[in-house]
Amino acid sequence: MSTIHRLALASALTLSLGASTGCQKLITAAQQDSPSASASVKASVPPASGSAAAAHSATSGDETNQITFKKKDPQVGTSFTVKDDNSMTFELTKPKKTSGGNADKAVRKIEILAAEGRTINRVKVTYTEKEDTSIDEGKETTKRPAVRGKGYVVESVNGKLTVADEARSKLKTEENDVVSKDMQGSVGKPDKMLSALPDVPLKIGDSANGLAEWLKDAFVEMGGDIQITSTSVKLKEVKTDSNGRFGVFDVKSVLNMKQGAINFKMDIAGTLEVRVDGRPQALVLSGPVEVKGGGAEGTGKLSISRKMEY
Repeated sequence: MSTIHRLALASALTLSLGASTGCQKLITAAQQDSPSASASVKASVPPASGSAAAAHSATSGDETNQITFKKKDPQVGTSFTVKDDNSMTFELTKPKKTSGGNADKAVRKIEILAAEGRTINRVKVTYTEKEDTSIDEGKETTKRPAVRGKGYVVESVNGKLTVADEARSKLKTEENDVVSKDMQGSVGKPDKMLSALPDVPLKIGDSANGLAEWLKDAFVEMGGDIQITSTSVKLKEVKTDSNGRFGVFDVKSVLNMKQGAINFKMDIAGTLEVRVDGRPQALVLSGPVEVKGGGAEGTGKLSISRKMEY
């Protein structure tokens, strides 16, 4: 469902790293010197997405230094696994030295139950793993939501997501919130990644402007006051594995998120892998974070990883 990298690699790129207890304490430390400052940090990967599933075969017109995406709509019955592993850590030097951060991991199997054109309308999602960890001065606290080991049916009804377990019984608020957040943007909306992929052949070194715009949209959906200084996506190489051909894109982006009096500058880079049929395969990004404002100064690191198995 791409909608990954959004996922991206969908509705991956709407998994998010919310501000953890550890990060919140770093901000609180800054607020002691600047009462008006208020901030929360969130790093998102676009919604987990999965386009169709069919054989991926190269044509005689495709060479090793170029790729033409033969985009296919999501297909009912297709299933895939989404693996997320994200983290954000901080070390503040002002107003006092302190550290913290948060991390989340999740493994979900998703089966498409209903789709029309490029829009997935109903899925079954089963959680194999789901945990959130907060870090405060080196001490880790891990929470495991009640969704682990359970399956849910997520459907778009009149533009809104509904979540039910397989028995259609009433869900706990925590379960509904976790599943809705994870699947937001993947169900009930057209797959934006398919539209962002070019219809013409791409050669190694070519820019993929549509994917760059798609990535910018994903960052904006993180929320808050975000300014994107630059974003570039270029085809790095074309590879072939047992499932067929896929393109590997170099991704670079510089963005500033300002919340309250505190500014977070993120300089991230990594790779995006997209199969020849338009299905996202992997999104791996990381980079330094600079924290300034509201009496706070410090540095951090953001790491985002989403991988899809079909």
